[in-house]
Amino acid sequence: MMTKKNIPVVIALASFGLVITTSLMVFGIFSIVQYLKGVVVLTDKADYRPGAKMEVKITNNLNRQICFSSCYPYYFEKKENGWKGYDYYNCGQEDLANNCLEPKQSKRFEFELPSLSAGIHRLAIPVCVSCSASGRFQPESWFYSNSFNLK
Repeated sequence: MMTKKNIPVVIALASFGLVITTSLMVFGIFSIVQYLKGVVVLTDKADYRPGAKMEVKITNNLNRQICFSSCYPYYFEKKENGWKGYDYYNCGQEDLANNCLEPKQSKRFEFELPSLSAGIHRLAIPVCVSCSASGRFQPESWFYSNSFNLK
């Protein structure tokens, strides 16, 4: 029951709730802005089976062109006490920068998932920023997809 004695308590609780809500909103907006500053890599689903088709969308939110490797445009990592990459064979050809994305451009591609162990995975995408298309690929930055479950 509301009495005159309870009014200061109610005001204090309401003020505290407003401060917490505002802080969470500011943190959320800050997180979204930080997320949109880089390269965003999103898969089309959260759960997959080996051999399933995966569609990936990459958006370049940097103010510079980025290019991908002609040998390994993406790598798989598994979550096991941190993220651990799989071993890959050396590329049998020269590793060139290709499939470049200009600022604010997006690219979608689809591939069949290889046989990987079950668990939580993500894609690791190496990019070069100061390279030119068809030049030698040297990874300068790495960007990561959302995590997904491989059953």
